[in-house]
Amino acid sequence: MPHHLSLLNARVIYYLVIILDTKLAYVLLKENNALRALEICAQQMTYFSDKKIAFGALLAWYISAKATLPSSGADRCIEICEKAVAICESAKISSINFKILFQELLSRAYLQKNDFDNAKMYCELALQDASANELIFLQMRLYRLRANIMQDSIVHIDDDKKLAVAQSTIRVYEKALTLASRLGLEKHQYAIQKELTAFRAYCQLKRIS
Repeated sequence: MPHHLSLLNARVIYYLVIILDTKLAYVLLKENNALRALEICAQQMTYFSDKKIAFGALLAWYISAKATLPSSGADRCIEICEKAVAICESAKISSINFKILFQELLSRAYLQKNDFDNAKMYCELALQDASANELIFLQMRLYRLRANIMQDSIVHIDDDKKLAVAQSTIRVYEKALTLASRLGLEKHQYAIQKELTAFRAYCQLKRIS
């Protein structure tokens, strides 16, 4: 094999190893090993940044931000995501999918802090972008997140407003459920239906009807 092809193959193999390591970090995160996921992502971000590979760098950054939320708290996650959104919006990168994912994560981080206004704002921004670009799967996730925010905020709302908020929350859950059904995602349908059923039961228990 010519020398230049050997070098090319070596680079391709190395790049694939880096991508697989990044996916491994995601698997570790799903298995609640956030610290190990952060270690791997730190290595991958350095490589992708040096090589100016935007997709790889954003992927590693996103997994790192997700791992930061349970391990280092919401404030650090927010700091990472705000920088990432600015990068996604830059003319050089312009990645709408990652922008939406980081905005979704910002919403979750603010929800963890019980900052419902900011959680709602970032969820709405992400949902606007997802709807404008017809990203149905992300719309489903964001409608579910919006319903979660409304559900968690209901205890802080005046009693005379709770019924209207509860009814709106149910409608948003149903939107998420409709999209999950449209996409044929049974696992997501089950999870959303479970949350909706639990919320209806909560409303009955608290006499919000």
